[in-house]
Amino acid sequence: MALNVFGGSPGDVTSNGAGEVIGGIALKVYTAPLGGQQVTELYDITGAPLAGVVVSGTDGDDEGRIAFQAADQYSVLYLDAGYGMRWSVPAREAFTAVSTALNQSGAALTAAQEAQVVATESGMKADLAKAEVDAKLGFDITRLAPEFVTQLRGDPATVVQSFARDPLTGQYYASQALGSIGGTTNLVVARCAPDGRVIDTCTFEGGGHGSTTAIERDGQDVWLWFRWTYDSTGGTDTNRMVRAKYQPGVTVKRDDTAVLDVPDFSGDMLVNFDIDQAADRIAMRVGLGGTTERYALYRLSDYKSGRNEPIAQLGPFTWTSEDGPYQGHCTLDDHLYLSQGNADTGSQCTITRINWTTGQQDIINITDVGRNGDNWPGGRNEAEGVTVWRGKNGTPSLLFGKAVGSFGYRQALVYSFTPPAGDPPSGESLRSAATMIQSGKVIVPQATANTLATLPVKFVWEFPTKPTVVVSPETVALAVLRDGGAAAGNITEQGFDVRVYRSDTTSTYVTWTAYCGPGMNGVAS
Repeated sequence: MALNVFGGSPGDVTSNGAGEVIGGIALKVYTAPLGGQQVTELYDITGAPLAGVVVSGTDGDDEGRIAFQAADQYSVLYLDAGYGMRWSVPAREAFTAVSTALNQSGAALTAAQEAQVVATESGMKADLAKAEVDAKLGFDITRLAPEFVTQLRGDPATVVQSFARDPLTGQYYASQALGSIGGTTNLVVARCAPDGRVIDTCTFEGGGHGSTTAIERDGQDVWLWFRWTYDSTGGTDTNRMVRAKYQPGVTVKRDDTAVLDVPDFSGDMLVNFDIDQAADRIAMRVGLGGTTERYALYRLSDYKSGRNEPIAQLGPFTWTSEDGPYQGHCTLDDHLYLSQGNADTGSQCTITRINWTTGQQDIINITDVGRNGDNWPGGRNEAEGVTVWRGKNGTPSLLFGKAVGSFGYRQALVYSFTPPAGDPPSGESLRSAATMIQSGKVIVPQATANTLATLPVKFVWEFPTKPTVVVSPETVALAVLRDGGAAAGNITEQGFDVRVYRSDTTSTYVTWTAYCGPGMNGVAS
């Protein structure tokens, strides 16, 4: 059994009422100052058992001194000499433990203080590191190069005026002005897959031009925000800002129950909306007439509740003919982004970044974006739309559109400014792969035997230069093989003629492939 030593210090002595040290006093040992249990298993300093009590010394220098041992389960014991009171005697080991604990706590305090200094320095370094990371990965499009993302396959008869990307699915909602009605146009919105394929469309009869069509996700539904121009039901012009549900395959009229008025803080002026739902922001453009406009930034939740409490306002601005017409706007972080540019290849296309607080403007030139080599398909180069997209990790990208291609062959190209931490875009090389080759199959009817049958083929989109076209009949009929098979003629950037000669009147299936790119002009020796 391990023992603790009690007493033995200069103050552990017995004395009389006059304070004189006296020896030979028998003391009982207890576990508490009052009551408690008496401890009778006691030992002297050498470890020899005592007779159930402790007796103070009687000889020489040890006179009156108290020193004994007891089980180490006790750290403090109480001595009772029969005077009606007890005094405590702590074990020496307790002093050692306390001293060790104090030393350790002192060391711990010192270590904690040193750790705090290190943590403070680390925090400062972390802040500096974050600032450095922000500088490299933060959203500053003046430091980023645009990259091709996709080509939206809307109606090629007209350009895509604007687009927005659904934060949940990654699908695009592309707006086009199609069909004249009441002095305006229908707003046709195509829902496109991330690769640009049209999934379905929704037509808003008399909905207008669609210069900027914002989207808001509400559960499984997507709602579009825009200015509805003409009420085809009442046959009257309207100038109302609406929130209209996207309904696949439906032609929606102004009085549809899924078309809701939203607050008008513009004074009945021309309005365009942009929404960054993740940031609870809606940016409103108000056309003041001619080329003059102003912008206001709201919390989306405030705007929908009817609170006219803008967070920030910019303008009015009056743009010159060199700036080009309005082609869309959006908001991201502390900045408004404004897209401008004319349709001809000789004019510049720009995105102007304007600080909501200071009004500082930075211009990003996107004129040359969308070319294939030295050419713009169809000789057209027009900025169309700008919007915010947040990928799965929340890092934003700024998407913008370019319209190229001749009438009937319009192409809606989407590019992005994406920080390195963002979701990687498809890349410019994919645009070349996607747009430099087209293929298909046609049926060429043969009305008269022993004559040349010709069928015109129109490409889905326009090539930047005249492609190489290869055709092949799918039949092995001798009438075709013997008489010359199939050939391509009258090849242009927009299409070609399939020519078949056969000695009977059977229709011929012909497959074709058109390619425009490196190596196409090789000539056999």
